[in-house]
Amino acid sequence: MKKELEEVISPELEKVGFGELKTIDGNWAYERTVKGCVQRIVIYTHRFDKNKIRYQLFVDAGKGGIRSDILNILTENEAGTADGFWEYDGTEENLKVVLEEILASIIDKGIPRLEKLSSLKPNDQTGSKYVRLEAEHDLLDERFIQRKAPVVDRFDEESVSGWINLIEEDMDENADEITRTEHIFEAAAFLSHRVIEFAGAEWVSEDVFGTKFFRLGKVPHPFVDVDYLGRISAAFKDNNKAIIRRDLEKMLKAVNKMKGK
Repeated sequence: MKKELEEVISPELEKVGFGELKTIDGNWAYERTVKGCVQRIVIYTHRFDKNKIRYQLFVDAGKGGIRSDILNILTENEAGTADGFWEYDGTEENLKVVLEEILASIIDKGIPRLEKLSSLKPNDQTGSKYVRLEAEHDLLDERFIQRKAPVVDRFDEESVSGWINLIEEDMDENADEITRTEHIFEAAAFLSHRVIEFAGAEWVSEDVFGTKFFRLGKVPHPFVDVDYLGRISAAFKDNNKAIIRRDLEKMLKAVNKMKGK
């Protein structure tokens, strides 16, 4: 797909200041800096069907934090499909046609959205990371699975240890701030989905001192921390791997107790 992207997408994005096409976490990406904000457009394929394509927008506004928007989820569905992906028939000719449609969406809707994300002030972002988790948790879970290939069919000591190791790999990686933030969101969604699947927990929304949190509820033990987004964010910030390991080991004990092991 690189050849087609460079023929169809790259020339038009270069006209508005984006750099050359590059790869980040196995996906194609374009970046530019506007008034101190790094703006990124990521183009990627579906985990199970490489003929399906979509794009996502990111902004690193420094002290303002990372803002993300999957255009097809948070606004109207530009692709016009149930899952928000554009699809081509596997031929180079049709791929170029579909990329032209994606380019039109990026120019007409994506870039203006990047400008809006860049203009938000830090106080506009109160609780926004949980809003994003609520909107994108299924996709974030899928991306972690696609990127790290973890064990997903059981919740036991071996699988939990494997999950911890995969998250710690991301902590050790010398990645830029946008990529690290994506890894945090993906890991939080992945762990939450496993607890929902194996422990019968569920997503809940709650307001705490004016901030809306989106995290797990009805967990098997009331003293197990279930705000994985907050906990993993703290672990990455302080490079404290013990936080994640301790939390997951507590959850494993709670799950085993619930199952009578």
